[in-house]
Amino acid sequence: MSTLGERVFEARTTAKLSQKELAKRAGVSQVTIHRIEVGLIKETAHIVKIAVACRVDPIWLDKGGGPMKRMSEMDATWRTLPVERRRRLLALDKALDSEGVA
Repeated sequence: MSTLGERVFEARTTAKLSQKELAKRAGVSQVTIHRIEVGLIKETAHIVKIAVACRVDPIWLDKGGGPMKRMSEMDATWRTLPVERRRRLLALDKALDSEGVA
């Protein structure tokens, strides 16, 4: 099984992002991305943000289970949700973000 660092590296390079670009998109420092990739950080609260920035499945990125889905596949599922459901999920995500739950 691959490590978190190996998966972040694979996701980042597949997305054709530099560490600096990924860090900016995910809202973390480039040093954090580097430390994850080299194995100094083994777990992070920023998994979802990194996954979204790389357009991969957050569960794959976190645990290595299943395929490294492209986010576009998940986008198709998102579009099947009723608009009101999407609004509630976005509001919940924003509320969690403002409370510092990452």
